[in-house]
Amino acid sequence: MATTNTRHTTMSITEIETQAAIVREARKQRYQITKQNTSLREENKRRMERNKKLREKHQKTSWGQKKHVPKTEKLLVYEVPEKYNKVLRNETKVHQQLKDRHPVDWYQRIMELPTRMRDRIACYVWWDYCYDSSSTLYEKHIQQDLEKQSYKKTNRNEIIEALVQLGYTPYAATQRVSK
Repeated sequence: MATTNTRHTTMSITEIETQAAIVREARKQRYQITKQNTSLREENKRRMERNKKLREKHQKTSWGQKKHVPKTEKLLVYEVPEKYNKVLRNETKVHQQLKDRHPVDWYQRIMELPTRMRDRIACYVWWDYCYDSSSTLYEKHIQQDLEKQSYKKTNRNEIIEALVQLGYTPYAATQRVSK
């Protein structure tokens, strides 16, 4: 069983929201950069074609002529700043660790939560990480818990804090609850 990043377990809701905002900004920046990279690729393609023509023209000079080495245009590069890459890599790493967690391990961690929250949190975890696993045994338990409707007694902040306590990243927890 994989161990999971648990450094978020004692965060307040404001700290969680702050961390989530940082990741949200990183994702927004990555999207903008992806859009800009599309236009840069087109410009680079044009520049490569021009450079190729200049090199071919240079190769055709006859003997005795002074060879003029053409100045080629540099290709443009636009990348995601490292601070955003680091944040996004961490999100991906933690998500993979949570995917590798066994349903029994999830169950044990959920049972540590307050009783009134367990059903709702179990549903989030089930749909996010356990649904594809071969554990139809858990499906009927979740269905029974949903019929109790005890999950209606929890508010958004409590759910976010509980998800973070289970190992979700602050961004994933806030996004998950907002759906």
